[in-house]
Amino acid sequence: MIQGNPVLSLEGVSLRWGSRWVVSGLTMEVKAGEILGFLGPNGSGKSTTLAAITSQKPVDEGEIRIGGITHAESPELYKSRLGYVPQDLAYYEELSARENLLFFGRMYGLHGRELRERVADALDFVHLGNQADRKPNSFSGGMQRRLNIACALLHDPLLLLLDEPTVGLDVASREAIYDLLSHLRRKGRAIVLTTHLLEEAATLCDQVAILNQGKLLAHGSIQDVCAHLDPALGYFASEHGLPTAVTAPGIPGQAPMTPSLSRMLANLAAHGAVQDRLHGPGKIASAEPTPALAGSRDALPVGKTRMEKAA
Repeated sequence: MIQGNPVLSLEGVSLRWGSRWVVSGLTMEVKAGEILGFLGPNGSGKSTTLAAITSQKPVDEGEIRIGGITHAESPELYKSRLGYVPQDLAYYEELSARENLLFFGRMYGLHGRELRERVADALDFVHLGNQADRKPNSFSGGMQRRLNIACALLHDPLLLLLDEPTVGLDVASREAIYDLLSHLRRKGRAIVLTTHLLEEAATLCDQVAILNQGKLLAHGSIQDVCAHLDPALGYFASEHGLPTAVTAPGIPGQAPMTPSLSRMLANLAAHGAVQDRLHGPGKIASAEPTPALAGSRDALPVGKTRMEKAA
């Protein structure tokens, strides 16, 4: 890949089921070392878009490229550049973690010493090296998710695509996956993840794309999206557990401090989107728009929430 060229590009992509268009004119790109967070309510077109990127669904209009090529131009090369982590766990329960990776590695065309080394490296990367001979049905939910990530990385893809990678996980397990993805980004991997957690997107992502009814409502850096969100995005209030979506500028939000919330606030603050503070021994965090954003008529996606003091 030439430095600066997009790893993933969608250009005017439109998709339909039967006679109904479910995605219209979707254009975006992800470069090496970037994480794109793909958000939207149920039925927004996220799953259909993922199906198209993974070539499970044909593109009706426009084109999708990974590493500069479309699936039609070279199906095998296109697929080799993509690592996919589905929301549903994908492994064989009767095989150990190591045996699962050996199986999937052979499916990718790996053999012999290279395969064994890739498997060992992948297990170590997801912190399962000392659990390699256990069957995954004896793992915790977080360990199972990490095994799925290892399977998707075996062939060293340019792009890693993850569908709700932390769904159903506790805080500690989510943090472990955040650390893995952050490490991959630092190594230059392009990553796309879908999530229903606004905090997760703000913690991890360099850019976000918000899809609703098959169209992009907002797309860009955290700073840009914070500055230009429209009240039409009020679905955040119900979809993301916020009692109130902020539609008037200058309204602060408060919540108990957690490691991921700390990183989210640091990310937003680094982009000039919020000012964050800690209050007292209970570590209550607050965030409010910066003066520049407070003067904007548009919404800041930090809910006006109050929670009890953290234990």
